[in-house]
Amino acid sequence: MNAQNGTVAESLTPPFVAAIFSDTAIVRHLEGEGRRPSDEMVSMAPTQSGFLGLETSRDEKGRWLSVCYWRDMAAYNGWRNACVDRMAAIYPDAHLESLCQIRVATVDRPVQPQRRKHLKADTPAPTSEHPDKIGRLLNAFPAIAEFFGHAHVR
Repeated sequence: MNAQNGTVAESLTPPFVAAIFSDTAIVRHLEGEGRRPSDEMVSMAPTQSGFLGLETSRDEKGRWLSVCYWRDMAAYNGWRNACVDRMAAIYPDAHLESLCQIRVATVDRPVQPQRRKHLKADTPAPTSEHPDKIGRLLNAFPAIAEFFGHAHVR
């Protein structure tokens, strides 16, 4: 997959699945591990059936945000299940959901190339439902999904 002239999402033919993920705040408190949980997930993705591509970026605070693209929900679920097993082996006292925040979207229409498109929402996301930092990421998900085209959140 070559996305030299744009994003991986722009080069894919819908439908496909986008899994957007990042480490949770709990990861800062884990001791003795050299790799973050999301590093493990990124490393595992290309070895899984149905993998279409991967993009990573840092937000304005330096936190990593990754997006894995999958042929369909079955392929995404296969990768997720492999990640659950891997996290259990590395972090036996923590579940995948406590280590990584994951949101999944099915993209049904082509992602149009955008100039100067960014992950910043036009308006601040409401934080009343999730006042913590992870909650702000959850509330920002519609803007992230919009970045990758018209997506339906699942």
